[in-house]
Amino acid sequence: MAKKKPAGVGAVGKAYAKFFHPKQAIQQKWPMLQKGQEVEGAIVLGKEVHRINSRMQNAYRVRIPEIDNGSEFWVVCKHFKVTDAGPTPFDDESHEPTPAAPAAASNIDPLRGTFDNVANNIGRGASADDIADLRAAGIEVDNEDIAPENEGEPPSLPDNVGEWLRPSICPRKANRDIQNLNGCWIENGWREISEMNELDLFRMTFPEQYILNTVIKETNKTLQGGMLDLQEFYVWLGCHFYMACFQGITDRRLWWSKETIDKFKGAPFRLGEYISFSRFRNIGQSIRYTDKALPEFIDRFHEVRSLIDAWNLHMQKNYCPSWLNCLDESMNTWLDKYCPGFMCVPRKPHPFGNEYHSIADGDGGKPIMWRVKLQEGKDRPKNANGSWSYPSTFEEKGYTKTACLMLEMTEPLHNTGKIVTMDSGFCVKVGIDALDEHGVYGQALVKKKGTGLVECQGGRSMNTLMTNQLALARR
Repeated sequence: MAKKKPAGVGAVGKAYAKFFHPKQAIQQKWPMLQKGQEVEGAIVLGKEVHRINSRMQNAYRVRIPEIDNGSEFWVVCKHFKVTDAGPTPFDDESHEPTPAAPAAASNIDPLRGTFDNVANNIGRGASADDIADLRAAGIEVDNEDIAPENEGEPPSLPDNVGEWLRPSICPRKANRDIQNLNGCWIENGWREISEMNELDLFRMTFPEQYILNTVIKETNKTLQGGMLDLQEFYVWLGCHFYMACFQGITDRRLWWSKETIDKFKGAPFRLGEYISFSRFRNIGQSIRYTDKALPEFIDRFHEVRSLIDAWNLHMQKNYCPSWLNCLDESMNTWLDKYCPGFMCVPRKPHPFGNEYHSIADGDGGKPIMWRVKLQEGKDRPKNANGSWSYPSTFEEKGYTKTACLMLEMTEPLHNTGKIVTMDSGFCVKVGIDALDEHGVYGQALVKKKGTGLVECQGGRSMNTLMTNQLALARR
């Protein structure tokens, strides 16, 4: 059986007319489509994941010479027959044999191929003694300490502080350009979303273009045993998700065991029907998450930095946040205290691992998280001169540490008049002021911890806010 010709930019092919989208332009050109009528000579312009018939599918972006008005069309790859291959086939369609992985051991991290779960080297819990041991080992502990902007002696109150009154006018409600709209996806309505299966929902929130253009492309450079495509990548990723649902199986090879399933030992299911053990191992050894070269300085987050940025950008382009949002912290549990950015957050149910600041919708019963930021802590990279290697736009403008974080996390909300609610860690005057300058209404919890308002951390925050010109003007 002859191999299908690979497509690439400039390739020419054909497909049934009914498979081209948008259909309106096809129907205008051929009002009386015949059954089995084909469109020939379509020129391939690119290959992307595109929504067709309410599903995200691999599709070719093409131009039809017979419709010579600059229009572009989409056709699902499997419905398109290439008659003349392009000069340079797409990476996932090349029929060239997969190059063998270089023999140099540095190209494949041996830890990527291990099938034994990491041993817990942290300790049992987050008691005072555990925290003291972690701090002595140089590990960062986020223990609700006073924000750096609130340290020092609280400012003195003005002689005439007035009295607290119920406001009669809300500047936000008085602005007719601001509406309390629920969050929404740009290309899909909630009714359409309610009919999606779990995989389509996941793909809607996943940066597939980055996976195709970076992760899969870079992985294939060292992968043995055939080229990785998007479908197989999802199978490999799904196996990881599935195995994570079960505790106590320290050796992942048990999921491919030939022995009969025993409910008292080993893995409860077998994954061999979805992907072979050797293929799963080879992908894990070769997987790459960035196409950027290693920097000259030490960056322990180099592998994931671009991936996190890609997800944030994907959500910013595809999701419009609600009028009310919640900024908080989330934990990504680790068992190894030597992982990059490892820290302890004792107040969390799972206190050990990576801490992410995250922001999500706060209304409508759809708590959709739409932006995250990994707290790099002591592992944040610096240049030789001591400056940050990856300063944010707001750091370069001179904002304080907490204010920068608040501005970075709320950037898609700037100048929208939307609201973000935060815990006491963000109750910082300069941060609330900075949000106000950027068109975001911020509200933060003040904790007094039952000791009186002025003589505690919450009291410092309130005392600071009471001396703020903005607060005095609105009391």
